[in-house]
Amino acid sequence: MGGRSQKSDIFIKHFDKVTLPSGDLQAICKYCSKAYKWQHGGGYGTLIRHIEKNHPVEIGISRSQSQIPTFSSQSGNESQLFKFSESDFRDETARFVAVEQLSFSFGDKLSFQNWLSSSANPAIRRIPRNTLKRTIHKLVATQKKELIKKFASLDNKVSLCSDIWSDHWQSCSYMGITCHWIDNAWNIQKRLLAYRCFNDPHTAQNISHLMFLILEEYGLTSKIFSITFDNASANTCSIDELIRMCQPSIGGKFFHIRCTCHILNLCVQDGLRSLETYIKPIRTAIYYLWTHPQVMKQWGRFCKANGMRAKRFARDVPTRWNSTYKLLLSTFEYKELLCGFFGQVVQSSILYLFSNQLEYLHNNM
Repeated sequence: MGGRSQKSDIFIKHFDKVTLPSGDLQAICKYCSKAYKWQHGGGYGTLIRHIEKNHPVEIGISRSQSQIPTFSSQSGNESQLFKFSESDFRDETARFVAVEQLSFSFGDKLSFQNWLSSSANPAIRRIPRNTLKRTIHKLVATQKKELIKKFASLDNKVSLCSDIWSDHWQSCSYMGITCHWIDNAWNIQKRLLAYRCFNDPHTAQNISHLMFLILEEYGLTSKIFSITFDNASANTCSIDELIRMCQPSIGGKFFHIRCTCHILNLCVQDGLRSLETYIKPIRTAIYYLWTHPQVMKQWGRFCKANGMRAKRFARDVPTRWNSTYKLLLSTFEYKELLCGFFGQVVQSSILYLFSNQLEYLHNNM
């Protein structure tokens, strides 16, 4: 369709304007009496699409005539002919895989190609996983360059939050660093600066050295206001090294911010030690279920025989907030069943559960 005057002509020709008792306006299709809400100065897009889709003959379009697909521009003011770009498709697929945390082989699946080629564009082809991985690395490198450029023009200070952790099998350690700052519009911004494999000994020297290298990459060594760390002794000692390297404001008085969540979790763990006699048997029993698939199958059959749905209980991870509470909460409904299972089926002198233990914890939560 053409400009606004042409759209207005189509509106006048194919729709009747009706004023309701409430004062609202409606546009009534002259061919099928379909009613649409409308107002003076409003757009005509919905009305024109109705005519094109349902009454094409009335505006001179044959029902068998193919239409060239269009898409709205970002401004929304005009339509443009759609042009498929394989590189754009690859980049957007890479972003989708990264955001949704999918595997690199996602774009290489035949079902993925069949879905898009049959419903969107026949020209779409599968994306090999190595190609997708390279594309993601390329996008990360581009984003990193833009971030470095942004930091170079930043006049104010930034604050960092860092943590070091190991995977479930304790085979690799990682360091993550997040940057927080306030932009010129007074909006708080945050970006993940690094997610690095860190298999060196977790000494103060190694921690401070890796952090300083990352800060140098982004040109932030002189712009750090504070770093939030947990209370591990190596982290605390590394702060002294970083103060010497970065020379922060006010002599580094506010340079080290101790992680409140970590401190609070330590307080909770310390308090739970008074209940260790009651918690340990439950924790050990559930861990035994998780780590023995055959026992888990027996547990499923035992639940079914007793008219209950088999449940996979929450894991108790000391460093994960609230995990002990969630573990205990998930076992209360099954306390009699758990005691019976470990007493009758497992029959281990090491693994034992008594209903009064669970009852005591339930009453004191």
